[in-house]
Order: sequence, then structure tokens, then C-alpha cells
Amino acid sequence: MVKQMILIPIYWGEWWLPVRNNAYSWIELNGLLTTILGGKYMDGLNQYGFGRGSIPGEYVYQKDPPANGFADSQMQWMFKNAIDGGFIPRPDSFDLATQQPFYALIVKPGVEHLLTTTVDGKLVERDPDVNTGAYHFGFTYDYGKGGSWGGQACWVKADTTAVGTLGRLVHEMAEAYSGNAEIADRCEGHDRVLVDGVPVPQYWSVADGGCWPPSETMTTVQQGLEGKAPKIADPRLEEVDESIGRRGPHISG
Repeated sequence: MVKQMILIPIYWGEWWLPVRNNAYSWIELNGLLTTILGGKYMDGLNQYGFGRGSIPGEYVYQKDPPANGFADSQMQWMFKNAIDGGFIPRPDSFDLATQQPFYALIVKPGVEHLLTTTVDGKLVERDPDVNTGAYHFGFTYDYGKGGSWGGQACWVKADTTAVGTLGRLVHEMAEAYSGNAEIADRCEGHDRVLVDGVPVPQYWSVADGGCWPPSETMTTVQQGLEGKAPKIADPRLEEVDESIGRRGPHISG
């Protein structure tokens, strides 16, 4: 069975609000993600058991992350707070037989993830993880009454452009439930390709014996990665409120 990918983004920081007039906001990024989730990029992932899906809701947490970086404990608190507070759906609100939730914490640009000490002692606790832009991991949510859900989540350090952040997130999304190791890492040496008008990283396709998807054009999209992302409309974003960008998402201060 091919499950629908259900992406649940949490945007961490006031930076994401449209009224801040930054290089892009959560609205632009959500629009790009919606295009990818509902498009051809997901079709090659059917071989791994999941495919086209949607974003059922998002949460903008306006308090900024610590300027010196965020630790794993703070990241876990963000997920738990958002779910427990009803700002994003719980895993059991989905049909888990046909839908695959994937929770993503997207941190405003310029804030690093903090490492923890390794067994060999080479990494000092709370060193900034400057070499990693995103990371997926096993995530367990405890329902509090003897039951729990085990799935995947990720954190993403936002890039200076929306397409840069998109690339980091979809890289992790492709790998998280593939069951075939780090399928996007295997294609990291390739230029991003244009799919449904959006530049995306490729991932390894066992079925095709190579990196997938193919590009819609014969040219690379490096110029697209250097500028602002195209404003691709999210069909769910119909009504806009000047104070928060739209009526609908959970935004806390």
C-alpha cells in the first residue's frame, strides 16, 4: 500500500510572519511544499510505500529560538507543546493505515542546532552543528494513557531563500520513511532539478537504478537557488489577515 505523506510544519520564530517583510515567510514556503507534496516529485517515492499528500495544518511559534542555538531537549519540547496544545494534529487524528504523518520543525535562519557529546569525546556538548542543515530522526509521541505513536520527524535550519529551505526539508522527507537508508544523500553531488516548476534535490530510486526525478528542463537551476522563491499559491490560503498573514494557522506569541 502507498500511504499519503502528511507533512505538519512548525515554524519557530517571529521571523516567519509576513508582516516582518523578510526574504520570504511561512506562506511562500508552505506554497512550495504544497506544490511538491501534490506533484510528480512524490511519485518516485511510491516504491518506498508513500506518495502524494498534503499539509493539514501548520503552527507559527512566534517566540524566537535561543540565539546561541537550540538543543535536542528544546526541539522535543517544541513538538510536544505544539501537539499537546492542539496547535497541530495528533498522530491519531489521521488514518494511520493510509496516511503517514511527518512532523517538521523549521527554525528561522541563522540559528544552529547544538550537538551533544559523542562517546569518543570529539564533540563538546552544545557545540553548534554548523555542518548540518537538517536531520530526520525517530519520533515518539506519548498519548498519556498507555498508548504511543512511533514515526519520524525532522528539524530544519532555514536557509536564506525559500527554495534552499525547501531543499533541506524534502531531502529529509524523502529519506525518513524510505526504509532504504539515506536515499537523498546518495544524490547530493547532483544539481537540483526542476519538478512542477520548483527546484528540488534528487533521491535514489531503486526501481530506476539512479537518481530521480528527472528535470523538466535540460538546464540546471542554480540561478533559481540564488534568488527569492517564486510565490506559489497554497490553495488553502484564501483569506489574509494583515496581522498574521492569513486566517487559519495557529500562531502563538
